[in-house]
Amino acid sequence: MLWLVFFCSAISTLTLATLTSLFNGSTVTLTSSSVLKFGDVIQIKSPISNLPSAILLGAIAGCMGAGFIGTNTRLGLLRKKYINTPIKKILETCAFAFATATTFYLVAAYASNC
Repeated sequence: MLWLVFFCSAISTLTLATLTSLFNGSTVTLTSSSVLKFGDVIQIKSPISNLPSAILLGAIAGCMGAGFIGTNTRLGLLRKKYINTPIKKILETCAFAFATATTFYLVAAYASNC
């Protein structure tokens, strides 16, 4: 996996350098520092009054993550116990795909009416 990540990173850097040099009309070099820049970072000054809401959002996200891990662990045990044949595994996958596609469709349909 490490070599795969290294290879993909090297290819993406080479591609970015090539496209950047073609856009700027210069030669392809990997030594310039502009190869890994994706744009200017703008400093946005945020008031200190935003700190409590950021802490609250962090706490809510942490609780949701802990809940997800707990639910996933319990469901994994139930899946190991009850979904033990190949046909049950296929049916579970189809049911999950159907539920996911239906949810995404309904969210998109509802969002277009807003």
